[in-house]
Amino acid sequence: AEAVLAPRPGHDRVSLRLLWVRAEVAMASGDALRALDAAQASVRSAQEFGSPRHLVKSRVVHAAARLVAGDRAGSATAARTAREDAVAADLLPLAWAAACLSEACGDRDAGGARRDFEVAIRSRGGQFS
Repeated sequence: AEAVLAPRPGHDRVSLRLLWVRAEVAMASGDALRALDAAQASVRSAQEFGSPRHLVKSRVVHAAARLVAGDRAGSATAARTAREDAVAADLLPLAWAAACLSEACGDRDAGGARRDFEVAIRSRGGQFS
């Protein structure tokens, strides 16, 4: 994908998604440093892109990469901030994902928030499988 995108400027959204996938693949393979690099790059790219949704998603990916890297405290803080930003922007699926991360970091309040987000998402027609 990078070879196709490199010579084509103006594909900010696709390039940003490529960074998310790079971070997710690195996390899945246990390469925490590569995951952190891609996640941090996605946050920087999303800030330049200017989309609140893409910035929150990048922050959720970054929080997950921090958790994979063993930085539980940093991940918890990043996930909490991402959750607050997602709620402020009415991005409930991202708020739910951030709550899941907070819960994985040991945040006792996150489980209730996650369940509340599930109810709200279902009430809007969303489904969980």
